[in-house]
Amino acid sequence: MIDAAASALPADLIQAYRAAHYRVLTAPPLLLRIDRPDPALANLLSAHGANRAVLLTASNPASALLSDNDNAQRHTRLLDALAQRKLLALPARNESPKGDWPNEASVLILHADIELGTELAMAFGQNAFVAIACDATPRLVLLR
Repeated sequence: MIDAAASALPADLIQAYRAAHYRVLTAPPLLLRIDRPDPALANLLSAHGANRAVLLTASNPASALLSDNDNAQRHTRLLDALAQRKLLALPARNESPKGDWPNEASVLILHADIELGTELAMAFGQNAFVAIACDATPRLVLLR
C-alpha cells in the first residue's frame, strides 16, 4: 500500500480513481464512492457474513487502454482465478462520471482482505484497487 504523496502515479490519475463510480451489479445496484461509508454495502456484507471485501478489475492494466476483446478475456481469466480459489465474487463495473474513460467490468470479492486484493491486482497489472473493511467504507489502495 502506497500513500498518494509517495505514489509514482500522476496526481490526476489518482484523482480519477478517487472520483470513479464503483457500481456493484446487485438488485438494486450499489453505487460505491471512495471514502464514503455505505449502509447498503454494510447490509450486503452482513447478508453474506462478510466483514471485508475488495473490488477490482482486470481491464486496462496500468491504465493503458486495451480492446474490448482483450479486456473481456482478462475479465474471464480473473473470474477463473476466483473460481479456482472458491471465492465469492459479485459482478461490478467501474465507471467514469465524466464519461472520459470506458466502463470496466470488475468484481466485488467478498471475504477478501487487502493482501489478497494486492496479490490479484498485481497479477493483473493494476495500479490500484478498492478495499472495504468492516466499516463499509470503500478505500483506494495504490500499488505504484
